[in-house]
Amino acid sequence: MAAGGAAAEAAAAAAAVPKSAAQLQALEVPVGKPNVTRGEWNAFLRQNLEVDLAPWRRRSAELVLLAAAGRQPPPPPPPNTSTSAARQLLQQQQQKQKLVLLRGPHHHQHHQHHQNHWRGSGGLLANATLQLHADLMSRLDLPSVVKVVLVYNNTFYFPLRTDDVTSREPPVPVNLHMIAFVARLQELMDVGKLRLPNVLFVLNVDDNDMRMCAPARNCSAPLLSLIKTVGGPGGTGGGPDTDVLLPQLMFSSSGSMYFYPWQLKRDVAFFRGMPYCSYAWWRKFPPAVCDNPCPRAYLAYRSWADQKAGTGFSYLDVALTDPLGENFTCIPDPPPPTTRVPLSWHAHHRYLLHLEGYAASSRLAQLLHTNSLVLFQRQPFQEYYYRSLRPNVHYVEFWNTTSRMIDDIYDVLDEVRARERADPTSIQRIIREANSFAIKFLGFSAQVRYVKDALVRYKSLFADMDEFIGGMVAGMRARGFAI
Repeated sequence: MAAGGAAAEAAAAAAAVPKSAAQLQALEVPVGKPNVTRGEWNAFLRQNLEVDLAPWRRRSAELVLLAAAGRQPPPPPPPNTSTSAARQLLQQQQQKQKLVLLRGPHHHQHHQHHQNHWRGSGGLLANATLQLHADLMSRLDLPSVVKVVLVYNNTFYFPLRTDDVTSREPPVPVNLHMIAFVARLQELMDVGKLRLPNVLFVLNVDDNDMRMCAPARNCSAPLLSLIKTVGGPGGTGGGPDTDVLLPQLMFSSSGSMYFYPWQLKRDVAFFRGMPYCSYAWWRKFPPAVCDNPCPRAYLAYRSWADQKAGTGFSYLDVALTDPLGENFTCIPDPPPPTTRVPLSWHAHHRYLLHLEGYAASSRLAQLLHTNSLVLFQRQPFQEYYYRSLRPNVHYVEFWNTTSRMIDDIYDVLDEVRARERADPTSIQRIIREANSFAIKFLGFSAQVRYVKDALVRYKSLFADMDEFIGGMVAGMRARGFAI
């Protein structure tokens, strides 16, 4: 998504269109309120949210068993800092919460109300959230993208802030994704359209390419993030990161689909974007192929080379909207930058390339709102909904899928075109599945619903969340918070 750089990329949606496109207009169709059955939504959560929560449910259950046996679990490693507000508050709260685990889990009755079903009965302790934040600040010190967040009485607070404690805005420095996440939800909460539980968590809106909660990090509590690495092709190896993923709310769908007649679409694979690079492919290919390919820059170079060779746009129309700021490998002739285009102009092309940025790119959700076929670059990065998507059902994948390795896009396009000639409905079937999925699960209302379900189930992992928050709120009031 390039959370740090995605703000610049998001501006592409409002930028100028090439003059040659001035007379061409894609049909914008509002989708209204999608009809998602409870069964469909629960399946979506099982495929995504529950996968993220699974390792934490196991850890929580282990702590419950230890508590039932009257045994104290080994403490998590302490944060490597003694000066942060998080460490000071952590030490205070640890004294208050020492015996919580020995009390055992809370027992609750089953209620019909969905939220009650997920009331806390886990074994994690809430002070682990402060432990997590202190450790992240010690290792990385990224205060603009990682913050402790408290929801109390349906209002967002930042309990570790040291500036104006009466402010409802996130404390500076702050990333635009953090601002958007809090502001868009708080707006709904203020008018009674959303009710979130009282909950404390650490929110990470970074691209997370450094893998803040990779398994070896042994994070003390779930880190709620927008992106994580799950292994597979590229990446740094090891198992999936243990982050619990949330939707980014900065580049939500406009609530519309964009359609353009298939026969009038340009028969090319199209991409416009910033020259972001994850460097996930370093030494993943033989040196004779490329020692460190960056998909965006490399495919822009191949598109430029095709044009100079006289083959024009027979396969690719890939260009970068900013000049390359460094010497990328495998690119002997850097392509020139070109004009940015809005999402509606993407719909004029049969095939849309989804390429990683610094990590995952939030553009995928937007591309799935067009009647074009998405060609998805295989990558080790993941947003919250990726587990529901399947190749040849919602998209066609490329990048090291054939013997041509990083040049396999040419083979993939040949295969897709041959498939369509043999059965014109086959490609349209994939596009329809992608559109249906996007309408049901990737609009703003679905994102908000996902956030609520995620926070409710996250809270259920903790044995003492409400008591811990009660003590925290008392301390915040003593410091002058309007809470």
